[in-house]
Amino acid sequence: MGLDSVDLLVAIENYFGIQIPDTEAQEIFTVQNMVDVVAKHLHLSDDSMSDGEITDQFKTVQYAANFQTLIDKNNIKSKYEVYVIIMGITVAQTGVDYYDITPYKSFTSDLGID
Repeated sequence: MGLDSVDLLVAIENYFGIQIPDTEAQEIFTVQNMVDVVAKHLHLSDDSMSDGEITDQFKTVQYAANFQTLIDKNNIKSKYEVYVIIMGITVAQTGVDYYDITPYKSFTSDLGID
């Protein structure tokens, strides 16, 4: 993990109020991996994000751009909300474009976060 990846991981841990062990963090390669790990630490049900939620990319990007006012971080209910928050944090930390972030993109090879 490079410095940018570590900074992103720390920002995500701080936002959600969780600690991801190093052994678990080393297995996070994609945005979906991160969503799954965070959801596990938040004790969210194991349901997957629906294609309908992710298909409406414009809505998802708008939601991510405003996640701090639209999502109550103390009452996160779904993996979709986790995904939206991770998208917003990733953009804020790295400058990656919202439209470049999808669940199965790799943080390093697709998004260029070292």
